[in-house]
Amino acid sequence: MSRFFQRFSNLQNSNDFYEYYRKKKLFWGLLIFFSVLVLLLSAFIALLFGSAGPIGPVSTRLLTVSDVIQQITKNSFNLILQMFGFSVQEENTIKKVIIWDIRLPRVIMGALAGMALAVAGTIMQAIFRNPMADPYILGLASGASVGASIAIIAGGTIGFLAGYTLPIFAFGGSLLTIILVYYISNIRGQVRVDTLLLSGIAVGSFMAAVTSFLTYLSGQHLRPIIFWLMGGLSLSEGDWDSVVIAAVVIIPSCMICLLFARSLNLLLLGEETAQYRGLNVQKFQKILLVLASLITGVAVAFTGVIGFVGLIIPHLIRLISGPDHRILLPTSCLIGGSFLIIADVVAKTIIYPTELPVGIITALCGTPFFLYLLRKQKKIGF
Repeated sequence: MSRFFQRFSNLQNSNDFYEYYRKKKLFWGLLIFFSVLVLLLSAFIALLFGSAGPIGPVSTRLLTVSDVIQQITKNSFNLILQMFGFSVQEENTIKKVIIWDIRLPRVIMGALAGMALAVAGTIMQAIFRNPMADPYILGLASGASVGASIAIIAGGTIGFLAGYTLPIFAFGGSLLTIILVYYISNIRGQVRVDTLLLSGIAVGSFMAAVTSFLTYLSGQHLRPIIFWLMGGLSLSEGDWDSVVIAAVVIIPSCMICLLFARSLNLLLLGEETAQYRGLNVQKFQKILLVLASLITGVAVAFTGVIGFVGLIIPHLIRLISGPDHRILLPTSCLIGGSFLIIADVVAKTIIYPTELPVGIITALCGTPFFLYLLRKQKKIGF
């Protein structure tokens, strides 16, 4: 922030201000364009790699760049025709099934989860005015882990919930956790940030203990629980219904968060200053907490606990773009999706044919990089 104000103090006249804002808008536009390009390129690369991708035995090298382009173009066009009521004769070729029915849902789910975690991390860092905050700081991941563990131990499918037992229980656990945290921190109608943080840590620790107890008693279900706790996108392969459910919640919620960018900038100045400038801080924080918790809960419900995306991506983008949330939020959203897609590609291919949980990759990449950034930028304020 000190560099931001120092830059303004060096501007002497209106021409300097005009030139500064012109360059800033140009830089922001280029940054958004680059982020979109990286996201599209990451998704395209992810469609090439997998159990039938350009790695592994010769017999599995079925896909090329032209295959991916052809299948995406053809099936997208057919989908548009079907939306307008035209009948289309579908071809269930091997390449079509691999690209459109198996890999594409996984790629889109990875993008959605990465976007959700990055946006939620940015919001949490603004609310707590601390770049070390992440989407799980209020114990959402621990609550979701309890719900997922119960679902797995129960057999993975419970009656009318059918194949959505695991994500429903995981989301329910995260929802119960945030309600409990908010209830504990709500004192006489006021929710202080420090009380909210301490409540989140306490409830999260309790939920983590419950998860450990369930894991200890899980018996033959130990491996699925551990794999879910490490995070992964394998459950999204071939599951367009889950992708649609996640998209319906995550995309509108992220867009609403973007509308609050200016108010988030005010919040960085402190609660008293923001209140003085006309922002209803308590109401605003409630809305943001609901949105951040909602998209985090949905992301965790379908992908498991994936760490570091919501911590390192906002911090990295902030070092590039500055603390202004008008550019920080959309850029973090796009780069967060790209990061998780690429991490999933690495998880699928690094020890092929075995697939690693993507949470291991994000932790291995995120930890040293974050420590490097923290050491290099330790003198720069939030």
